[in-house]
Amino acid sequence: MIVILLLAALVAQGTDYDAKLGDLNDAIVVERRKAAETLEKIRAWDWARAEYRKIVRVYPSDGAAAAKLETGGMPVQKEKPDSPAADRYAQLLGDIARVAAAKHVELARWCDEQKKTASAGRHWELALAFDPLNADAAAALGLAGRGGAAIDATWKDVKWIEVLRKGDEGKESTDASD
Repeated sequence: MIVILLLAALVAQGTDYDAKLGDLNDAIVVERRKAAETLEKIRAWDWARAEYRKIVRVYPSDGAAAAKLETGGMPVQKEKPDSPAADRYAQLLGDIARVAAAKHVELARWCDEQKKTASAGRHWELALAFDPLNADAAAALGLAGRGGAAIDATWKDVKWIEVLRKGDEGKESTDASD
């Protein structure tokens, strides 16, 4: 009976993590969609397409984003965005990074509370990658007071390809031993 209760608690904990990770992804996708729509309005088609591709990578079933990527969804000509367009895109990317950093901090704290050390560390690193000046992430990773070089080194160590390809799929099972 105790084993069944423990297993049920672990399953519920995994479900909570999945829901929180889904919320994180949803928040980032909302920001990406805002960016893509704004980029369309200023006729920065290539950048808009790049944002829609990122949405479809997270949610392959997103019909609205997929439709934008289909032939005829947006003009295909190569534009040469002007400086204000580039500035606006940089601003939009900053908005995405702020939301992503805040959501990763939120999820890292929850993982810490749940004693999911490996997942917490991954989310603290991602928070720092999105916001290299995030004091909470720097402190959680033991980088507070060590200066910018330590944060830069950690930021460079984040394996982006691995993060993008694997995400958090199947990694929670290793946290039970943390």
